[in-house]
Amino acid sequence: MVGVAAALGKCAQLVLHRRFRLNQLAVIALASTIACLVYLGIVTTLHQVLPAAAEPIREVLFTSAILFLVPGFPVLTAALDLARFDFTAGISRLLYATLITLAAALGAWLAALAFGLAPMETHPPDWPAAALLGLRVLASLVGVLGFAVTFNTPLRVGLAAAAIGTIANVPRLFAVDAGWNALLCATLATLLVGLLAGWFSQRIAAPRIILSVPAVLIMIPGVSTYRALVFVINGDPVGALSNAFTSIGLLLGLAVGLAVARMLTDPAWTSPAPRWTRMPHTRAQDVVRAEGGPGSRRAE
Repeated sequence: MVGVAAALGKCAQLVLHRRFRLNQLAVIALASTIACLVYLGIVTTLHQVLPAAAEPIREVLFTSAILFLVPGFPVLTAALDLARFDFTAGISRLLYATLITLAAALGAWLAALAFGLAPMETHPPDWPAAALLGLRVLASLVGVLGFAVTFNTPLRVGLAAAAIGTIANVPRLFAVDAGWNALLCATLATLLVGLLAGWFSQRIAAPRIILSVPAVLIMIPGVSTYRALVFVINGDPVGALSNAFTSIGLLLGLAVGLAVARMLTDPAWTSPAPRWTRMPHTRAQDVVRAEGGPGSRRAE
């Protein structure tokens, strides 16, 4: 049901953007509303037809239907820009990502208001360990690959990003279920993503940013962010601040993990006077030159 809703919401986003040339924030809000209404409509219909077998409306599923609207590249690149003191690029990207998130949350809130939904706490699933492990591996692979395809990433690079995201995300989920600190888990997971992305980027012709961003996007705290915005709209400052600090803390943990990984693998990030315009040499560049790609003697 979430997959159908997200697919129709993505189609609506593309049609509104290409055919009607609407403002980007309006397109995001409308696509979010359509995705949420489709999911809620399917669930409500199933409750009427099969009341005993239908799955109840769950907030985590409701918000998952609009995760395709998460501005992952602006958020993570803004964090990396701020980490290297590029405030002009970092702040502009962060403001852009904030506006996109607010537009998506507004659309979801309108759909939730129409159906009378209220933000509720979620709990870990009570499933057998083997089934939970297998499904989390499958969901992580498909989720990261889906984000990579959405960003027009080549299939080979998308599969590498999916492998990276699965290796980092599945242990993070089990660690959180075991009672570990969620901020520490997020930081360690993205640190592993950054290190693996650096390793893969040396062996395939792909920048590490398109390997790491899809892998990190499935760790974005969408439910707590949505819950914080709903509490703001409903005039509950205590609930809004609590969930907002949770979301901000997890986002900072994700950014810190990526930044530390870059510092460990990229000498420019530890230099007191880095030359950001000169990228480090990689083995992938040698492969491209040997195969006659851009910049090679054969291409010239």
